[in-house]
Amino acid sequence: MLSLFKINDPYKILIILFVAVIIQLPVFISGINITIPEIEWHTVGAKMVEGGELYIDVYYPIGPLSAQVYRLLSFVAPDGYLIYRILGLLLVIIQAVIFNIGLIHYKAYNQNTYVPSLIYIVLLMGMEDYITLSPQLMGLTFILFSINLTFKIVEGRKRADEDFIKIGLFSGFAALFYPLYILFIIPVIIALIFFTNTIIRRFLLLVLGAFLPFFLTWLKFYWFNQLDEFYFNLDFLFLAGSSGALISWKGIFGIFLIPGLLLLYSFFRVMQSLGFINYQIRLQKYYFLYVVFGILILILDYHQSSHILIVFIPVMAFFIAHLFLMMRKTIIAEIIFIAFLSLIVFQNYNSSFSVIKGSDFLDYSNQYARSNTSFSEREGERILVMGNGTSRYFGNYLSTPYLSWVMLEHQLEQLDNYNVVVRIFENFEKDLPEVIIDEHSAMPEILSRIPELSELYTKGGNQVYNLKTKNQ
Repeated sequence: MLSLFKINDPYKILIILFVAVIIQLPVFISGINITIPEIEWHTVGAKMVEGGELYIDVYYPIGPLSAQVYRLLSFVAPDGYLIYRILGLLLVIIQAVIFNIGLIHYKAYNQNTYVPSLIYIVLLMGMEDYITLSPQLMGLTFILFSINLTFKIVEGRKRADEDFIKIGLFSGFAALFYPLYILFIIPVIIALIFFTNTIIRRFLLLVLGAFLPFFLTWLKFYWFNQLDEFYFNLDFLFLAGSSGALISWKGIFGIFLIPGLLLLYSFFRVMQSLGFINYQIRLQKYYFLYVVFGILILILDYHQSSHILIVFIPVMAFFIAHLFLMMRKTIIAEIIFIAFLSLIVFQNYNSSFSVIKGSDFLDYSNQYARSNTSFSEREGERILVMGNGTSRYFGNYLSTPYLSWVMLEHQLEQLDNYNVVVRIFENFEKDLPEVIIDEHSAMPEILSRIPELSELYTKGGNQVYNLKTKNQ
């Protein structure tokens, strides 16, 4: 199978698409496991379809372009989650093409081959939620464009000012999908400093290009006099903390174990090889820098769910493809690839069907809504969850802007500040929840500071508060 893709034939992409669909077909047929992040993204989109504005009517650490995509999908498919997976699978195929074309065009390997795109697709089959339309996956498309242009400059072909602006713009737009992607501008700058003779003016153009999308976003909030809300949300876009982690570090390690070990082995094999020219070695060093900042993104990521690992897909595909192309014995390469493919597919099915249970390294249940006892407990209501149990929003609607518990908690810690109390009251007043689910026993403090709310709600069992007008 592997040798089939060593031939430089663009039509091999169709075979790769077929392989991806066949792997995912059992998951689609049996019914997808809806993840908590997907519920949150859908909730953001539904709130915006109602006329709400991101960072004003919904507090959630998400890039503005991602929110607009979810707004569109919530409008097109108000109750659908399968569309996230279908569009995600199509985007994965597009990314594999972009990734492979860049490697061929800029001679990253000693032969023109579609093996990298095959490895790229196989790696993205590693978990069920890798192919969902996540902010990380959408933003990665622009990161790939940025990488290809960086290769062009490092290769030393004709360099134009617009190439540097484009790299910055691609990085900036990627960050508007997933804000932490802005960190990937740093390895680009380091690579240009050490591997090229780029002048300062072009570095300034690169930084300007990266800054421009953020400036346009800021300008929108400035124009409508909404900078206070924008700045409040901006802090959490990059420094949200880890209280919303859905998978333990053991789980992250378990997911990364198989491709990670192969990546390390590939890296050392490539570093020991003498068959590369200086330009190709520079590309390999660039991807090493990419890994360093990818680890930093993993540490800073708010949700710490399995789809965060897709930021490593390009570098893993780059080096693992190198490994298979360096193997001289075709039979051994085929055996290793089949074993690799089998383990990756098994990991995907294990995440979907829980084939192996009871292991911390293979436990992904916390990120799936169906494993949460509160899942689909209420339907069709306007609710507020004061806690991390956002799976309760499945089938319901967000009331008040507080989708993110971390952001609400931050305001609750400042109830001695009169302006904060006023803001909380105004957020409740303009969109009163029918039901408040208080997972952290925070409601009594709010009611004591805002007596007007205490007159509107009655406390039920399990820390649930119901709007009085609802029962009258």
